Amino acid sequence: MRKKQKLESIVNNDPAPKRERRALTPEEKQFNSSIRDQMKGIRTEVRKIKERQRELKLLKQNNPQDKAILDELAQLKEKKAQFKVQRRSLCDKFHA
Repeated sequence: MRKKQKLESIVNNDPAPKRERRALTPEEKQFNSSIRDQMKGIRTEVRKIKERQRELKLLKQNNPQDKAILDELAQLKEKKAQFKVQRRSLCDKFHA
C-alpha cells in the first residue's frame, strides 16, 4: 500500500507524505537511553571477544593441536552467541 502511494506521488509530482514520528514520554526516553547503554556495553564486550579470538587463532597457527586454545575459542564463540541473543532481545524491547 505504501509503495503504491509513493509511486502515485511520483507520477503526480507531489511530494511524498512525511511519516509522523510519535512523541516519546520522558519515561520512554529514559528506557531507550538505558537500552542504548546496555547495547554499547555488549558491543564493547563483543569487540574484546573478537580481539581475543584473533589472538588465539594466531597462536593456533603455531600449535594447531593445543587443547587449551581450542577450548577457549569454543568458550568465546559461545559467549559471543549469548551476547548476540541479548542484543537482539534489547532491540525488540526498544521503543521506536
